Amino acid sequence: MKVLFAGGSGYTPQFSGGVQSSTHHLVEQLREHGHEASVLAALFGDGFFGFKARAKMKLLRQRAVIDTFPGYPVVRAWFPWEAAGFAIERLRSDVAVVQCHKSVPIGKELQALGVPLVVYLRNVEFDELAGDPRELE
Repeated sequence: MKVLFAGGSGYTPQFSGGVQSSTHHLVEQLREHGHEASVLAALFGDGFFGFKARAKMKLLRQRAVIDTFPGYPVVRAWFPWEAAGFAIERLRSDVAVVQCHKSVPIGKELQALGVPLVVYLRNVEFDELAGDPRELE
């Protein structure tokens, strides 16, 4: 099975925290069990990593870039909900786990593409979801 973990926060190495470390652990566990797992996250423009990603996006005229910094594919975009199609086209995910920031707009885009969702509510800051999770199927 191909699983995409999608959220509107940054991801390693640009951002680290509990969501990023537990997502990394889940991805590694899935991969150890023969599944393909990847991440869709926000891109930050700072530092050399951000500069390279920005340059690649401009040169290739893409909404997003893919790297394998943590050992698996990570799609990064300024607005991850706008890059959902890019991620699905490249990764061919069977299911997506939407989590944390901007879960609702990301989930809506993935559903419009026909991708089944799992909504993973990690925090109690529901305003960060950018919508009502009941709008997702």
